[in-house]
Amino acid sequence: MLLRLATWMGLMSIRDCGNGKNRAALLGFDSQPSNPVQGDNVSLWIAYDLPAPIITGGTATYAVTLNGIPFPPTVDELCSQTLCPKEIGFNNETSSSIFPSGVSGKIVSSITWNDQNNDLVWCVETTWRV
Repeated sequence: MLLRLATWMGLMSIRDCGNGKNRAALLGFDSQPSNPVQGDNVSLWIAYDLPAPIITGGTATYAVTLNGIPFPPTVDELCSQTLCPKEIGFNNETSSSIFPSGVSGKIVSSITWNDQNNDLVWCVETTWRV
């Protein structure tokens, strides 16, 4: 099985945050570079197996905390963040962002997808200690 529920690579961990409620089976995920510095382009890759029904809409929620202090989450229309519809079976996604500058401590970020029925598709959380 490709799935790594919690992998420590230096100062970074990544895990399934769906608490057993994901519609999709997470097959694997990774983030590169594993030890980013300010200004790095950080990429997140997620592979999953999607059961019926096909995803035709929903929301993508991006949440971040710094040293336990939450920032307001960003919620976008799912199909503005990825190609829709999402077919039954194997899918993979990539996301990238610039690693922030001027921060220190623990950064926890998550991406949560909900489908057109507001059912949880998957949730992936990354944690960095900088």
